[in-house]
Amino acid sequence: DSFEHADVVLVYSPLSLGVGSHEQTTHQEIVERLRATGMNTIPIRDEKGGLSELKKLLKADDLVLIMTSGDMGGLVESIPTLAEKLFPN
Repeated sequence: DSFEHADVVLVYSPLSLGVGSHEQTTHQEIVERLRATGMNTIPIRDEKGGLSELKKLLKADDLVLIMTSGDMGGLVESIPTLAEKLFPN
């Protein structure tokens, strides 16, 4: 339900901390599960790739929702900076 009204979901690669010590869903598994629901899903592996995708997708009236427990390789700070640069007031 979290993505019910989203046109596209970008999924950042999860941290690999603890991999091997417990079961962890892989980046690919997350993307595949979302795509299986019909969601337009784009995997993101790093800040550069994420910004590149957003530059292609963002429109002036878009809402960008960031759901994370980390800094997503710097994207938490660079996404608002990109949006302000592309669409200054």
